[in-house]
Amino acid sequence: MGDDAKLSTSRVTFAIIQKYIETVRRIQIVLRRLVDLILQKYLLEAAFTFMKSLPSKEGVERLGNTA
Repeated sequence: MGDDAKLSTSRVTFAIIQKYIETVRRIQIVLRRLVDLILQKYLLEAAFTFMKSLPSKEGVERLGNTA
């Protein structure tokens, strides 16, 4: 194989590796966004559950009157 063919092969290999790295980075970004959305969902559910578990305003007033 001549020097020109080796250089051409190296360029093609380098271009393929660059595309692979770009693709991996894009996948990482998408996965990060997906994880963020999932975490937000669970945090919102946890916050909602916590808020529901708190006593109501009337219940707090009744507790205050009996103390």
